[in-house]
Order: sequence, then C-alpha cells, then structure tokens
Amino acid sequence: MRPSTRRRIDRVLKALERIDKLVAMGLDELLENELEPLLEREVEVVIQGLLDIGEFIISYKGFEPPSKYSDVGRILAKHNVLDKESAETLVRLARLRNIIVHLYADIDYELLFEHASQLRSDARNILHKLIDYIERNNIDP
Repeated sequence: MRPSTRRRIDRVLKALERIDKLVAMGLDELLENELEPLLEREVEVVIQGLLDIGEFIISYKGFEPPSKYSDVGRILAKHNVLDKESAETLVRLARLRNIIVHLYADIDYELLFEHASQLRSDARNILHKLIDYIERNNIDP
C-alpha cells in the first residue's frame, strides 16, 4: 500500500481514537470544557477519509464517478465493494458530513454526540471493508 494511502487510513484511525476519548468523557463534560468543535472536526475527518478512500477505489477501478458524496456508498455497493448495509451507512455519513461542513443548520451537539458514539463502530467497519477490498484486489490508490 502506498504511503499516501496508509497515511489517510492512519489519519482516520487517529481521529477515531480521539472520538473514543471524547465520547468516553460524556456529553456534559464535553460541553463544559467547550470541546464540541473538536468533536465536530474529528467526525468530519473520519467521514471525509472514508469518502476519499471510497472515491480512490471508484476512480482506480473505473467505476462511474459520483456526482455527490452520497453517491460514493451507492457506487461501492453496486460494484460489491461494500455490502448494502455498510453502503447505506456511508450514505448517511456523507449527509452528516454535508451538514457539518456547510453548516446547513445549527449543530445540535447532543445529536452530534450520539452520531459520534455510533460512528466509532460504523467507521471502523467500513474502513476495514475498504482496506480488505484494496488488499484483495491489489489496488493502490
């Protein structure tokens, strides 16, 4: 695996470790210490990393290009890179990323905290499947 791919994967894993620590603090302590922007950023980093890795696979394999981030999961499922459930999760994560990045609405940090709690397992699951696909197919995006 190329160093740039490994760095991207490592960045996602490091952000997940930081999310683990933030979630372990609990919502009240997180808010009290004004760490919600950090949680917001780490969630964004994880989701963007997953989408980037997915887009690399799509590009490398010559699959139809996504017109928006929510298409990444659908395309990966269509070509059996991800199972349907994981792809649907990635679609939902892409929508959450858009809300965070584009500030479509004021961020509800209680809701973001709940999403971050679930993201820890969802992201690791999706990342594992993407890495497995890359390794099984000798892809080096």
